[in-house]
Amino acid sequence: MRRKTFLREIILALVVGILFATARAGNLFNSLRLRSTDFLHGDVSSGNEIIIVAIDDASVDQYGAWPWSHDIHARLIGKLDQARVIGIDILFDEVGDPVFLDALGESDNVVLAQIGVLSERSAPGIITPQAILTPPTEFIRSAKSTGFVNALPDSDSITRRIPLIIQGKDQVEAAMGLEMLRCCLYQSSALPVMTKYGFINIGPVQIPVDPWGRMTINYVGEPGTFPVFSYVDVLSGAIHPDTFKNKIVFIGQMNLAGGGDLHDVPVSRGKTKMAGVEIQANIIHTILYQRFLVEQSLVTNIAIILLMSVLGGWILMQLRFLWGIPLILVIEGVYLLYAFFTFDRGILPDILFPSLSLGISYVVAIAVDNVTLFRNLRKKHTELIETYDTTLEGWALALDLRDHETQGHTLRVTELTVLLAEEMGIKGEELTYIRRGAILHDIGKIGVPDEILRKASKLTEKEMIIMSQHPTFGWQMLSQINFLKSALPIVYHHHEKWDGTGYPLGLKGNNIPLAARIFAVIDVWDALINERPYRVALSEEEALAIISKDVGTHFDPIVVAAFLKIYRQGNLVLREQVP
Repeated sequence: MRRKTFLREIILALVVGILFATARAGNLFNSLRLRSTDFLHGDVSSGNEIIIVAIDDASVDQYGAWPWSHDIHARLIGKLDQARVIGIDILFDEVGDPVFLDALGESDNVVLAQIGVLSERSAPGIITPQAILTPPTEFIRSAKSTGFVNALPDSDSITRRIPLIIQGKDQVEAAMGLEMLRCCLYQSSALPVMTKYGFINIGPVQIPVDPWGRMTINYVGEPGTFPVFSYVDVLSGAIHPDTFKNKIVFIGQMNLAGGGDLHDVPVSRGKTKMAGVEIQANIIHTILYQRFLVEQSLVTNIAIILLMSVLGGWILMQLRFLWGIPLILVIEGVYLLYAFFTFDRGILPDILFPSLSLGISYVVAIAVDNVTLFRNLRKKHTELIETYDTTLEGWALALDLRDHETQGHTLRVTELTVLLAEEMGIKGEELTYIRRGAILHDIGKIGVPDEILRKASKLTEKEMIIMSQHPTFGWQMLSQINFLKSALPIVYHHHEKWDGTGYPLGLKGNNIPLAARIFAVIDVWDALINERPYRVALSEEEALAIISKDVGTHFDPIVVAAFLKIYRQGNLVLREQVP
């Protein structure tokens, strides 16, 4: 029997594993899978090779609204003449001051931005843009080179990958970071080409890319990690030119109050977005320091998923539920350590599917193995609720015994209140709540002194004030008990009146809970037709006259109409004989 059960659990676990392996192979839940690895990006040193010159609020305050005169940019290029390469993440769309063209030609290390209008493609291959927006021809001739600066975010709008090359009209076009390295650092004259093995070769470096020529960016840290200097500070001479000697310098919008060129990235974690120019810095940092990320192979992922699934089923069989959970958590922790280990070595592991397959196979095995237990628990739950309700009736009986004048009152009004509620269309769980509220309606009288509660004559005004606090006492007693909170509408509001003259809150009309409005009619009816120490019982006709007279003042007219209907039909009778 045990062997049969073991095989059943393992087969179920394998089924779960196969389902997850199929989902992984089909790239289902791709957005969740990608997000599950975002936290692996940790803060690492950005080095001192890359510097950003930011077009920020201070610069806009100094030079006015964008676009600026080209001679301003020409002066900045002059300040950066000791940089190894300058990437300007700005699309110039018109010819301006010849001074700027001269500055571009003299520096011989400036790469200008161009923008490819990109769209997703399903078939593998280099992405062909719908169009490429380029600077004026004069700028292209004067600059060292151009590179495109835009990327396609993933389906969840997070920029994780960048196409390093796209297909231009006559030749491939390189991303700005790649082009800056090619023409100015590696000084390669060969255009980058994607090999059939999934690499783009640039100088001495082989860059791993996916079938669309996209490289996964290995972000160094949260936005603001790279050294940043304000455009206006550099141009004013506040930053010494030697700061940029032999550095890779990017120029672009950053830290603008209006937002600017901002993107969601893995390291922003839903908080501060990253400026496009800083993404360019991360791209070149990934290539320069060869911090490449390659997705773990599909075969390895599927093997891990199946292993995790079998482990989930095996753990349940060997250790059962309580002891299995700590081991599941330990295995998940070990797998996370494996994920960090492989990530540090340039392999992007799959965290979502292996983790889910381990946990869900374990949960499925538990669910199948414990159907009988669930049924038993449901039976015990029903018995427990019945025990609770019996206990409540015991409380009510104890209160009736303490208050001799109302013996049997609680059980009578409970029965009749349920009858009236059913007449008004209340069913199911709400009817159970009303029954409990009726049973406990006077529970607050526990807080009323015996000399007042058991007084045979009419209460004085002062005593009446104390007695009228019993709904509040009841609310204070029950509001902290979750199981009994459903009884509060009747307990707290059964002395409210339709015209707002009741207590404790003076609620009016439909602001009084319906359950309390229903109970109020039954409570008064029972009080009128039963004898009290200070008066004889009234006849049913006399009681009906009083209730009818108080319609619209004490009672809800609709509730009284329902009450009169069941009375005239002869249905206002107790199902069980109550003293």
